[in-house]
Amino acid sequence: MGNHASPKNISTNTSPTAVADFYEHACNFCSLIDTTSSVDQDIAANILSSMLDIYREILRLPQTEAADYDPPCNFFAPTKLSFGIQDCYWEIHDPTHLDEPVCGSLYDDCLEIYKILKNGCLLYESENTAEAADYWKLEFENHGKYHAADAIRALTFILDK
Repeated sequence: MGNHASPKNISTNTSPTAVADFYEHACNFCSLIDTTSSVDQDIAANILSSMLDIYREILRLPQTEAADYDPPCNFFAPTKLSFGIQDCYWEIHDPTHLDEPVCGSLYDDCLEIYKILKNGCLLYESENTAEAADYWKLEFENHGKYHAADAIRALTFILDK
């Protein structure tokens, strides 16, 4: 992730600055997850801040169409990250409908976001900048935003304690 590739193949509807900015935020989040083992209040605050940056910056990427490519997915997921007893939280999947609460996992949320970000970073670093932007936007819209929203809420409560 230290190899910061220059954006050479940006499509005309993709802002090079927005993609480069998102790449930096994605690298920061992945680095934080890669280097963290035990999560204390300070680390939880850093993860929350980084996740909020990701959520804000993904909204700045342009809308995309489905692409016909497979992400590289040639990395190992972080295994040392531990939220300890604060890993599990209660949520309702669709808060617009009364439903039974289910148990969520901060580790799972961070891992799913990490995988989306890391795959996009690998595309970006292989000079597939437009594909990276498409991948980030589509994966976040289809899946990642729910993990981010759940983790943001759970981390906010953890930091209140």
